[in-house]
Amino acid sequence: MLSVSALSMLTHKPKIDEISLELLQQYYEKFLERYYYVFELDNGVVVNLEFEKKHLCHLLGIEKMAKGTVKHKELYKYFGVEGYNNIQNGLITIKHLKNLNKGRFNFIKDKLIFFYLLPQVVSSPEILLDFITEKNDTFIKAKLLAYLSTEEAYVHLGIDEDEKTTRFFPKTYFIERINETNDGSKFIKGRSPFKVVKAKKINKSLSNSSVDPAS
Repeated sequence: MLSVSALSMLTHKPKIDEISLELLQQYYEKFLERYYYVFELDNGVVVNLEFEKKHLCHLLGIEKMAKGTVKHKELYKYFGVEGYNNIQNGLITIKHLKNLNKGRFNFIKDKLIFFYLLPQVVSSPEILLDFITEKNDTFIKAKLLAYLSTEEAYVHLGIDEDEKTTRFFPKTYFIERINETNDGSKFIKGRSPFKVVKAKKINKSLSNSSVDPAS
């Protein structure tokens, strides 16, 4: 089993038996949850992106997998902060998800093995795209799309804005494999990127609740 540190230094995707949900939760906490990622785009948009505990199960596909698999009254255990805590305390594991529905687990497997790349996706200043205004026919709805390509796949993170707080949050995370018939770029092909003119990574523990993104 890999450590958090070893996972962060990988140059290729891990095998599924080298990781655990608890490891991914610890990785998320260390490299994503504790920071604000702030971007100022050349179109004037300021993106203040925050990862929270409540987002993890959704990003990993655990929420979607639980729907239709567990009883309705049990769904809360796989959602939001409750789901995060259940990963942390060992109640939700890879083995548990496979036992719930192995077929559905296979649909989220790529999310798990490519999860180590998410910090790289949001740390690059050249990856933000307008994702709503150009192709509304896509099933993925997000204001912005960040992505990273490897030799095997494109790793995408959809980013949306909370209208009440004006903060941005991670809305969706998905993988597009590269193979002989698919170059992996179907979600980004023909889209116009915005230039990031400023980018900051701010430790929440060193910041007050009011972050000035453009400073």
